[in-house]
Amino acid sequence: MIEVESTEATSVWKETKCELPDAIRAGLIDLARANKDIEICGFILSDGTLVNITNVDPNPAKGFEMDKDQMMKTIKGKTPIAATYHSHPSGRKWPSDTDGDHMSFLYKQGCPWRYLIVTTDGVFEFEHRDRS
Repeated sequence: MIEVESTEATSVWKETKCELPDAIRAGLIDLARANKDIEICGFILSDGTLVNITNVDPNPAKGFEMDKDQMMKTIKGKTPIAATYHSHPSGRKWPSDTDGDHMSFLYKQGCPWRYLIVTTDGVFEFEHRDRS
């Protein structure tokens, strides 16, 4: 079942047009389909490279936590990060409350990354109200 946005979600998040090269979009959707029972997560680098990070959440079907070593290696790498992504196996395209908490923290720290939600049907981009 696909969950739809709530009034609360739309007060925190704004969906924006997700402009990605077809190969990156297809790669993310294929990854979500190959891992349909768990949340995938990672980064898209400015050169278009997809960096998949291991989800170490104790319940990866309902949440994600990026492996800290892999995440820090990517963040400190030579190629800048353009976007961060994770999937929702439920098909929900809108970010969850937990997603909002994470992105609010990152944006308040000056994080410039685009924020993407991946489902088996598409890739959706959102901007959090704290991104200013």
